[in-house]
Amino acid sequence: GYVWKSTDHGATWTALTGAGTGGWGCVTCSSDGAKVFVGQDGYNAKVSTDSGSTWNDASSGLMTGAQILAAKYSPDGSKLIISLYQDSLRISTNNGGSWSTAYSSNTTFWAIDCNTNGSIIYAAANNNGASDYIYVSTNSGSTWSPLSAGTGQWYSVSCDSTGATVVSGNYGGYIYVSTDGGATWVAHDSTRNWLKCS
Repeated sequence: GYVWKSTDHGATWTALTGAGTGGWGCVTCSSDGAKVFVGQDGYNAKVSTDSGSTWNDASSGLMTGAQILAAKYSPDGSKLIISLYQDSLRISTNNGGSWSTAYSSNTTFWAIDCNTNGSIIYAAANNNGASDYIYVSTNSGSTWSPLSAGTGQWYSVSCDSTGATVVSGNYGGYIYVSTDGGATWVAHDSTRNWLKCS
């Protein structure tokens, strides 16, 4: 299908036909809505810098035949971060014109979030049901560290604009909250199959 857009809080929707049709698996935009990225299986990726009026290909330099699992535009629009299934995290600073590898170890990251300028990035990992960690980079993706929430099946992660407050759900476990950039965590609610958080 198409990528769809609402400008009235979801009351009505318009198809952005310029992106074409596809099995779009992820979408992200800058805080002002001007920059938009959509991705799907086969590394088909499109970027718009005019709120979806026109689109450019953003798949140059990405391997074909796999899946873009997650994507995150930094709120200020300066960085675009994507997760490739069982491959790597990639970062673009020119709206998908080119990509650099930020993390590569055949780790599957299911969710990404970052602070306003993308200097602090969180990524939630779960390798086909095998436990993994929530990872953080505090230098725009140059280096990464696992956080003390421990191993789990992490499918989600979300942070505030400063990167200090972080929320993540452990599938089959608890919702974890940190208010100090992931240094310490508090478990909330009961054991459930948490998939998303915001």
